[in-house]
Amino acid sequence: MGKIPDHGTASRYQGSRRNDNWAPCRCDLCRAAWRRGEKVRELRRLRGIPGLAPIGPIVDHVRMLQESGWTLEGVAHEANISRRALGNWLNKPPAGVQHDVAIRVMAVKPATTGPLFVPALGSSRRLQALAAMGWPVSWAGPQAGITDTYARLLVRGRHQTVSSGVAARIDAVYRQHCMIPGPSEFARGHARRNEWVTAVAWDDIDDPNDKPHSVIGRCERRRSKAA
Repeated sequence: MGKIPDHGTASRYQGSRRNDNWAPCRCDLCRAAWRRGEKVRELRRLRGIPGLAPIGPIVDHVRMLQESGWTLEGVAHEANISRRALGNWLNKPPAGVQHDVAIRVMAVKPATTGPLFVPALGSSRRLQALAAMGWPVSWAGPQAGITDTYARLLVRGRHQTVSSGVAARIDAVYRQHCMIPGPSEFARGHARRNEWVTAVAWDDIDDPNDKPHSVIGRCERRRSKAA
């Protein structure tokens, strides 16, 4: 199920256009939002402003975001639109898109701070640590704006690098949940079988030379004792 729009939005008033993800809402806030949208559309029509924003600048902006380190999943999450819609725009651009959607996409800023790509090890360890606390990879990935499949590849070490934007979003989820027990006993059991450790086991989770204090199911010394 897709993300249900908040009350007080035209999308919530209109309801899901596909798959019946949510029913139309007729509360006062949603009615008011729809009426505001109708007035804006009528005003644009009277002023001769096209009903849809041109797609060209939006496609160029999305491609620029990708070059700066964003993934389509991350852009879609940030702009609150579907990943499929973005992919369709890039492969077979429509004549235009709704103005409010265009504004949200154009508001996403390039990932210009720091390197575009960073080692994936820290992101992999963070996802593993969340799983060890009971937060499944299938949950943590979408929370960070990436697909479940991509998150599973990361946690298995299938990628050597990851975009700085993705790394930052994984880190944000990690910082918020790494010390809170999650709801999934299955995730904890999976972590034990793979000897994944929680956040407290690391001195520097991004350091490839750092060793965990202990691994679930067996203990080991991180450093040899001084002679």
